Amino acid sequence: MDSSPPPENGDWPTPSRRTSRTLRKYTDYSIREISRRTGVPKSTVFEHIHAPSSRTEQKNKTGRKHKLNNNTIDKIIASLQGHYNERIKPWATLVKDWNLGVPPKTLMRELNTRGYYKCKACQKGLISPLNLQRRFQFAKDNWDQSIQYWKSVIFTDECHFSRNNKSVDYVIRQKGHRFCSDCIQVRRRQTKVEFSVWAAVGWNFKSPLIFYEKTGLKGGFTAEDYQRDILEGYIKPTFTKIHNRHYIIQEDNDGSHGTKTKNNPNARWKQQSTLQFLLWPPQSPDLSPIENVWRILKSRVRQRNATSKAELQQFILQEWENISQEEINSLILEMPDRLISCRYRNGFSTPY
Repeated sequence: MDSSPPPENGDWPTPSRRTSRTLRKYTDYSIREISRRTGVPKSTVFEHIHAPSSRTEQKNKTGRKHKLNNNTIDKIIASLQGHYNERIKPWATLVKDWNLGVPPKTLMRELNTRGYYKCKACQKGLISPLNLQRRFQFAKDNWDQSIQYWKSVIFTDECHFSRNNKSVDYVIRQKGHRFCSDCIQVRRRQTKVEFSVWAAVGWNFKSPLIFYEKTGLKGGFTAEDYQRDILEGYIKPTFTKIHNRHYIIQEDNDGSHGTKTKNNPNARWKQQSTLQFLLWPPQSPDLSPIENVWRILKSRVRQRNATSKAELQQFILQEWENISQEEINSLILEMPDRLISCRYRNGFSTPY
């Protein structure tokens, strides 16, 4: 019987089913006769013959009804649009506010099926109109700089570390909506900073981490601190000794750097120095590769879950050493793309 031609759909899950269907299709045997010839019970032969003709065909199973109807889900999604405070609410709070009477995971699954997930809020603040113009002009003036130019730039910045990682909100949003205005965390919750560090990176260059103390009235980094610990303590002795390579020092627009006023002592220090500094547009961390390096470092330190301040400092130093020069160089090569993206977006935040 097995040598008979198969049916058109070629669906033969078991030999007994194949035999039953072959006998039924190519002979006039009844179910009783097929059962007698094959030794398969009549009820089984009946199931074989009347089973779905394709493996992918399934019986219609209704299952239990959804506890949340589509109308309720639509109203919840509508309440999220344009309201940051609604997006950051925990699932349990949304269930309570809407009096849904279901577990929080049920609401989470329903919104997940609509493409809404809990994601870390974007930390890029809203850019003022004046700074949008400055960012656009900077990108317009430098987008066509050669890659050799960016290889000569040393990107510098400060970073702060703490064991408390609850300063970042999580918002309910769809994929691709990271930079929507109601998904951006403009103001971060204040946390106690345990370590403040400064570093510089460039093409085939990575400085050691410099831990510094802030002596400002409100715990800020003063111009005197920056000149003593960074300009005089590291930049001047390091880059004046290198004569076979021309460096350009990049800084952000922090007030202690002396980039906002000419009367700042650091602004006068730079004028008297032989070093070249690159003027950076305000509110532009997305244009600087060192911000991506900080992101890598913070992510790796956070995964190690430091339990004490001394352990946190140890992890910071270890993970900084683990960041390879290849990772930094790949970020330097992205500089033309960053500026092209900024120019294309008319100065608005880029995805970098």
